[in-house]
Amino acid sequence: QTYKNWECIIIDDFSSDNSAKIIQNEIKDDRRFYFFKNIINKGGSYSRNIGLNKSSGDYILFLDSDDILSNTCLENRIFFFKNHKNLDYAIFKMGTFYKTIGDSKLIWSDFGRNHLNRFLSHNLPWHTMMVLWKKSTLIELDGFQESFKRSQDVELHTRALIFNFKYQISINKKIDCFFRIDSNRIKNYFDFLSKD
Repeated sequence: QTYKNWECIIIDDFSSDNSAKIIQNEIKDDRRFYFFKNIINKGGSYSRNIGLNKSSGDYILFLDSDDILSNTCLENRIFFFKNHKNLDYAIFKMGTFYKTIGDSKLIWSDFGRNHLNRFLSHNLPWHTMMVLWKKSTLIELDGFQESFKRSQDVELHTRALIFNFKYQISINKKIDCFFRIDSNRIKNYFDFLSKD
């Protein structure tokens, strides 16, 4: 990252492969990384809340294992917040990829219409990684609801909209994060949404 004052908190949710060993080996010489492993599988919401509580910064960005940030992402977002100090969170455009950055032209940037209605109908205007939060806002929201096994980010964003936390969508045309599309993960969209 071009912005240097950051920390990365990695929560391993009791993985059953060699992830913990690989991660610890990769980060051993970099003091910006902190690694925690759950002693049993507790789910995404619990793990995100652990990361939130262990963090020391003023801003929080959540990443999943298939997310990638551009090297200017943090600098871009911190600069935006410095010019919009009254915000609780801000949203940024996101690109997609299949195997490598550039192999998909799909950009997640449809921010039109009523955002609350869209979240309630599962027509999501933004994704987890697209948001930079003030840590104080997440604390006030009590973090993620740990009873949610899926759609944790949808529930959090819906709650933030219901309680009228202040947000803004960046008009910057530059994409600063990328989400991996796995076309094999969802075979039947109707079944997927019914389960959600």
